[in-house]
Amino acid sequence: MLRVVYQRYRPLIPALTLAACCISTCLAALNGTIVLAGTTYNFTLSARHYGAFAATIITLVAFFFFRRYYVFCLGASILLGLFNLLYFNVLQTNIGIGFGELSIGLNPVLLLISLLAYLLSFQKANAYFFKLIAPSPTRIARAQQEEVAQFKERFSPKSTVELNQLIAANKLVPAALTAARQLVRERT
Repeated sequence: MLRVVYQRYRPLIPALTLAACCISTCLAALNGTIVLAGTTYNFTLSARHYGAFAATIITLVAFFFFRRYYVFCLGASILLGLFNLLYFNVLQTNIGIGFGELSIGLNPVLLLISLLAYLLSFQKANAYFFKLIAPSPTRIARAQQEEVAQFKERFSPKSTVELNQLIAANKLVPAALTAARQLVRERT
């Protein structure tokens, strides 16, 4: 029973982690101050915090009511937070690289949440990414036909006896064997 519940709600864990970050930010805002290294600072919410709250609510609603769009909402929320366009945390820490005026910083908390999201659904994520980069069946068939045509051109000067010997030896790549067989069939 517990395993079934875990399997059903496992994809929700990253969104709940985002929600926990938002709740801690709300509590800090209600307090009005944060303490860093013994120094107290005033804290108020910015538009980026409100955007993070909205993104989290949209992501949670998508999980329960529009499951088809959940992954996209979660991915968008994480990416926007990762590049500090939305603030899910009280502290805005960045890790990154800077080249003069140009600097690229990532939020380490959101980096960990994105890693968590990937680890919880890596099989589906990998299948989706491999599907995106895999060539289409028609493209594969076209490439195989071109390869056979090249071998046919290369084997055309050979006699039928030589082609039969190549086929019998069975030491050629599949496209070459197919080309040799086609040439033998065309000649008979």
